[in-house]
Amino acid sequence: MEKICKIAHVVPPFNPVPPINSAGTELRVYNVAKHAKRFRPVVYSRWFPGFLEKEVIDGVSYERIKIGKAYRRIFQKIVPWDPYSFNDRVGRRIAKLRPEIVHLHNEPKLLRRMWRYAKRSNSKLLLHVANEKEIDSHLLKHVDHFIACSHYIASWLNAGYGVSRGKITTVYTGTDVARIRPVWEVPDIRQRTRGKFGLRENDIVVLFAGRIVHEKGVKELVEAFTLVKEASKGHAVKLVLAGDIRKSDDPDNRKAVYGKQIRELVKDRKAIILTDTIPPLQMPDFYTIGDVFVLPAIWNDPFPTALLEAAAAGLPIVTTNKGGIPEFITDEVNGILVNDARNASELASKILAVLDDSELGGKVAKNARRDVERSFSWQRVADELENLYSRILQSSAQELAYKTQCH
Repeated sequence: MEKICKIAHVVPPFNPVPPINSAGTELRVYNVAKHAKRFRPVVYSRWFPGFLEKEVIDGVSYERIKIGKAYRRIFQKIVPWDPYSFNDRVGRRIAKLRPEIVHLHNEPKLLRRMWRYAKRSNSKLLLHVANEKEIDSHLLKHVDHFIACSHYIASWLNAGYGVSRGKITTVYTGTDVARIRPVWEVPDIRQRTRGKFGLRENDIVVLFAGRIVHEKGVKELVEAFTLVKEASKGHAVKLVLAGDIRKSDDPDNRKAVYGKQIRELVKDRKAIILTDTIPPLQMPDFYTIGDVFVLPAIWNDPFPTALLEAAAAGLPIVTTNKGGIPEFITDEVNGILVNDARNASELASKILAVLDDSELGGKVAKNARRDVERSFSWQRVADELENLYSRILQSSAQELAYKTQCH
């Protein structure tokens, strides 16, 4: 009987798995593990209230690390030294599990000390990179292979850290094309969900979903929407913003400060609806309320999951020609690209182009839905990763055999 290899997925201690908010990394891990065929996955994450410390979901083992409030307050906030860190707690479990692969997800700090446990277990260590977070260059040598979320990030690793192209594999993320149905197939859900947000049937809805942070260009979208509304006289145009707003009174917390600025900016504007995070299970219905989806990133967004979800929902997309975005969106083919979202006039004109030209909007929406069906299912992501795991283990076995023969 063929041995089933074990893989340890390690998630940063920021959000729970399965996710309960808009967390792309946790969503990817949950779906990749669920679609595993040739490897036995174990997912390690931090424990959050409402979750079990250990459980099996869809055949996947979940182990959640519980760290007491007193410990976190002393060693993670007051004292600059953590004697029994999240990395150590996960690492000791990995040492017992002895998986063939340790897959660290989207947090370079997970490399700290974790590489020692992987080495003791004779595990291959993989680092999944989904943004341009700083990596301790001294730890790079312990990583057997890097997984980039886009070619943009692969180039960043190569140019910024000298990681050879042969040690980097690009694996795009995915979405649930069966659960997220195109808007033209679910008019009843669209009508019902619009009602929940106080939207009328004839309202034209510009939709945004994502973190309410500076780099996503939310303020720029509000400015552009003002121009869109002015140019749409006689039409009821609404802007719906949905996403997590960081809550803190700390003036040094830039994300929280930005969130407060957005709240103040849209206050008393009846044409703008600002919601909190929409739970992942409700997102398929939420997308149906839109007439156009806009993600005006003002940074080099590596590969935003929200674009795939909006495409699966059959919405025409207006977004920025930055980062990894053009690796999915081709201008006027499956979306509309803006060169600079900080230019409110340009952004507004692109949104209006879609709203005023139903033929263009319909074409890019149908093409985007077609593209996610063909190339961005979660099963495709899981298969690509498992193929990579197999190649790494096979290469390791061949290298070991060669060294044994030479000696």
